[in-house]
This record gives sequence, structure tokens and C-alpha cells, in this order.
Amino acid sequence: MAMLQFAAAGIVAVILASVFEQPPSGVTAPDVWSVLFLTIICTATCLLLQVFGQKYTPPSQAAVIMTLESVFGALSSVILYKEILTLRLVAGFALTFAAVIVSETKLGRKIPSI
Repeated sequence: MAMLQFAAAGIVAVILASVFEQPPSGVTAPDVWSVLFLTIICTATCLLLQVFGQKYTPPSQAAVIMTLESVFGALSSVILYKEILTLRLVAGFALTFAAVIVSETKLGRKIPSI
């Protein structure tokens, strides 16, 4: 499953990059190593570990963890890299967190469906 996800992401990225981006003019050895590191460690390894972890995690817990990934990523950038905390970022936190709470608690079952 992880290999299929990785291949699909790579194919989509190559197609979109060829349509919307200019080819790089000067590629150096450190550039190639950076891309390889990002590809192998940051993408393939993390995706493989995520799929492995999901196998042993109840679906509701996995949904909460995956939904809050963007919240923790943005929060980490604010704490570690001193990113500016904007109203838009706070609104995104609040909406994502509220959506998780509503979908994973009894509160979500009390709201009538449309």
C-alpha cells in the first residue's frame, strides 16, 4: 500500500511540476542529495511507518491523529521556527480541531444530517 501511495504521489508531482514549473537551470550535487534525502527519508520512510502504524491503531484514533497532522505541523513551525501566528492560522487550528471533536464525539451524532 505504501509503495502504491508513494508511486501515485510521485507521478502526480512529476506531471504537475512539468506543467507549472520551469526546469532548474543549475543542479548541484548537494541539490541532488537534498532531493534524495527528502524522497527516501522524509517521504517514503514516513509513509511506510504511517501505513504500518495504522495497521495496529483503531480507526477512530488513526483518524484523529491524521486529521491533527496539519495542526501539529503548523504549531511546530510557530514554536520551533518563530513563524508569525496569524488570524488565518488560528482560524485553521480552531476549525480543524472543532471538526475532529465533532466527528469523534457524541456531539457529532446529535447534529442532524442534511
